[in-house]
Amino acid sequence: MCEDTSIQPAIDYMTYWACVKYNELQRPMIFGTIQAYLKDAGERMYLTKKAADKMGLPVGFKLVRGAYMSSERKLARSLGVESPIHDTISGKMTARKAREYGITKDSEKLEFASLYGMADAMTFGLRNAGFSVSKYLPFGPVDQIMP
Repeated sequence: MCEDTSIQPAIDYMTYWACVKYNELQRPMIFGTIQAYLKDAGERMYLTKKAADKMGLPVGFKLVRGAYMSSERKLARSLGVESPIHDTISGKMTARKAREYGITKDSEKLEFASLYGMADAMTFGLRNAGFSVSKYLPFGPVDQIMP
């Protein structure tokens, strides 16, 4: 595992605390966000799922592919540490992995989404392959929604 220079671990811990407190039903109410562009994303998801199973809690993940890739690489470079970012990113790889784990295209357990106007080729490709896909559109004052 590479050295983590991001704020993501703190966000993860706050999210997991909320999951323990509020995820008591069959379906998760609080979802954790996994920054899938980070090299340790798979390990983080595995450990979280393992802990949730041990506690008997439902867990949900939102895998995101790279809003902070540039800043993460720049920060790692400025600190003189290895970049925590994967060298390549692919929606096709995610779809293939889902199939490997028996998650079918029509499963309620998987949905792809992207920010309106971003990654349209990937979004349309996944939709054309039969996966559930949505676009989301944040709204509000830019100084409040962008951070």
